[in-house]
Amino acid sequence: MKPVYVRDIDPRRHKNPLFSNRLFRYVRKAMDGVGPVKDPRPIKLRIYKDANGFLWICRGQLRFIGGKWEMYCVKLNHTLMDFEPVREYIRTFDKEPCEIKTFWQQYAKKGVCFVDPWHRWMGQTKDRAERWEYSKSKKKRTCRYCGRVEVLKTYKRRVTTTLDLWQLPAPEKSPSAGPPTQ
Repeated sequence: MKPVYVRDIDPRRHKNPLFSNRLFRYVRKAMDGVGPVKDPRPIKLRIYKDANGFLWICRGQLRFIGGKWEMYCVKLNHTLMDFEPVREYIRTFDKEPCEIKTFWQQYAKKGVCFVDPWHRWMGQTKDRAERWEYSKSKKKRTCRYCGRVEVLKTYKRRVTTTLDLWQLPAPEKSPSAGPPTQ
C-alpha cells in the first residue's frame, strides 16, 4: 500500500477545497510539527470506526484496559467542521473499533467526498458554493469533486398543529336560573 504524505492532502497545493483545511492543519500538528509542507512525512495517524459508525482519528495505540477499549483520539467530524473546536481526549469503547487501513489513500483520491459520501458536510462557507455545479433549471446539481449527481425533489406534506390559547371561562349556570324546584 502506497503511503500518503502530509503534502498530498494540502488544500493550498491543489488550489481547491477538495481537502479540508482544518483536517490538514490537525494532521500536520498531530504529526509533531509545523514544518514545511514539502517535508516528505507519511501520515501515521490511524482511523477507526466505532459501533455507531463514527470515525475517530487516533494518535496513540488502541488499548484494552479494564474490559474496555480505549484510545487518545478526536472525532473526525470535529476536525472538518469550522464551528466546533477540536478536542482530543481519551475515549472508551465497549466493542473494539474497526481500523480503516485504506482511509488516507481513499481520502487522497476523493477528499471530503470520501468522508461524507452523502454530501451533508457543510464545512467552510466557500465550500458550499464551490462544491456544486447547478443545472439551468436549478433542479439538478453535480459535485465538482466526485461527480455525484443529485436531483431536487419537492414533497408536500400536511402538518397538523395544536394551538393553546388562554380564554375567559364559559359562564356558569347558577341553580336559581333553572326551572323552579318543588
